[in-house]
Amino acid sequence: MTQPELLLTPDMDARNILARMCQETLNRKTRNRREAQRRRRA
Repeated sequence: MTQPELLLTPDMDARNILARMCQETLNRKTRNRREAQRRRRA
């Protein structure tokens, strides 16, 4: 196992977790916006 591989594994895990969290917050924001628009129309 080379040095870059050792550095890569935990870093990639952290990046994946961060990306998933960002995606979830984005999804929540768009969902809230959609629900707010629906409420305004009704």
